[in-house]
Amino acid sequence: PERVAIIDGRGRERRFAELKARADGLACAWALRGVKPGDRVLLAMRLDADLYAALAALWSLGATVVLPEPAMGISGLRHAARVTNASFFCSSGPYGLLKYLLPELWSCKHLRPNESPGPAPDRPPPAADDIALISFTSGTSGAPKAIPRSHGFLSAQHSAVAPLLQSAKPERDLVAFPVFVLINIAEGRTSILPSWRMPKIATLTPETLHDWIDRQGATRALLPPSLCETLAALPKPETLHTVFTGGGPVFPSIVSQLTD
Repeated sequence: PERVAIIDGRGRERRFAELKARADGLACAWALRGVKPGDRVLLAMRLDADLYAALAALWSLGATVVLPEPAMGISGLRHAARVTNASFFCSSGPYGLLKYLLPELWSCKHLRPNESPGPAPDRPPPAADDIALISFTSGTSGAPKAIPRSHGFLSAQHSAVAPLLQSAKPERDLVAFPVFVLINIAEGRTSILPSWRMPKIATLTPETLHDWIDRQGATRALLPPSLCETLAALPKPETLHTVFTGGGPVFPSIVSQLTD
């Protein structure tokens, strides 16, 4: 419980005990607000520990989380609200203003990450075929398509990927694939979140990436191929011993640079 679970992009740490308590507090508050199994909750939150506490809270209540395509900005959020018929809008920080600015959100009840005291609601666990998550394609070939993922799918994904990330010693993983943060949380491993905005990775400099790895003492990095190229542009940071990548082609020249 005292191990660091998440280090966000500002360097703030959240330990596992704190993350669990936060998720329970949010679940209690949102149950009182009427969130029930099967409700669709559109999420607009910063990429930080509260995002993962919110996911845990909503899943414990049996709700389906809707994640708009971040690269599409406001238009992606409006599209997600229209096609999923979300009944709640969950926001943090200035994203809350969108509830009042976008007509697609006016009918949604508004959730904020404010805790309520008391134990988390005692709800039965979701069934394997219940939808846990709805995300979207990038929209490069037309309107973004909704991709539903069941709890059974996420469990099978964990079973497939978790063995690849196992380690005999504690690791500090820089994770640029949000789904792998879920796997690390389930495995009790520390995740370091990006210090840059995910939709802006094309502008991330090698110096910024290396500085973040050095400052946080990351021992492994889980990066898309484009960031592997950024990483390879400078000598490998001293603390880093392993890089995981996927989701696109990885050219032999980049592999060679990273393994030299």
